[in-house]
Amino acid sequence: RQGEDMKHILILTLALVFSAAANAQDTTFQFSGTLDVDYENRDNYDRNDAAEDRQDEFVQTTRLVVDAVKGDDLSARFVGRNLMLWGDNDTFRTTNTANKGESARSNQLLIEEAYGVYKIDDKQTLQFGRGQYELAQGEVISKRQYEHIPISFDGLLYLYDSESFRTGLFYVRGVDAGFNSAEDEDGDAGGAADNTDKSGEIMGVSLTFKNLPDFLNDVVLHYTQSTSDAFA
Repeated sequence: RQGEDMKHILILTLALVFSAAANAQDTTFQFSGTLDVDYENRDNYDRNDAAEDRQDEFVQTTRLVVDAVKGDDLSARFVGRNLMLWGDNDTFRTTNTANKGESARSNQLLIEEAYGVYKIDDKQTLQFGRGQYELAQGEVISKRQYEHIPISFDGLLYLYDSESFRTGLFYVRGVDAGFNSAEDEDGDAGGAADNTDKSGEIMGVSLTFKNLPDFLNDVVLHYTQSTSDAFA
């Protein structure tokens, strides 16, 4: 059902994009994408020497990218990702997933990025929606594009970019478990509704220095704070 809902969302999104392209003459659209096919073969993928197991599969990733620019101040990006594991079906859905980081397997249709950017002035920008963020060359925050499902964030990103430094402020809605969930006092399903909105947020600030001497690749100061309600 989730896959069908995602397909409907993608079809509706593309319909709106093409409709906007036909009616907004002052908006520029650019379409691109990628198609990657990788072969993976690993023995003992779960690192348990007591059990003999191997992983052998073809991984196909198709990405559709739509960039839109309206005037000098507004832009947007949409990235859809389809993940295919050749020959995979429901019979094998629960196998070989320990080290992949995804809860579902083949034929996933994902919204990898869908964000807008407002250019406040020559030095300030505000990004909002679902996007990817890299900090300190991926050592602190990484896109992890090499994984089947890369990392995306839902929230706000403010950037101030000058000649000597770059400052970033970000707020991420990391978890949203909904409200009015029926759980008992131990957090198990089946209890009375608790009428709480259980969520988790990540806030942070970064300062990246420019004009560095040749022997330094990157100098970054950063502070992040993660807060979440107590739930499983």
